[in-house]
Amino acid sequence: MARYLKHPVSGAIQAEEKWLEEMPTWQERALDQGKFKSREQQFADLIEVVEDENGEWIAVGTDDE
Repeated sequence: MARYLKHPVSGAIQAEEKWLEEMPTWQERALDQGKFKSREQQFADLIEVVEDENGEWIAVGTDDE
């Protein structure tokens, strides 16, 4: 079963393997206050999600019941 990840800013959801395919094209960039964000750090920021019975994506480890 594929693992799905959500971008915390854009809300885009894709299978983990798609994110990994795109990762080499991501820009490594400096953040505010002189902090650097590598591709690996950007990947780590993605949120694992699953689709519930209503077709809604929910973060793994959250309990909305």
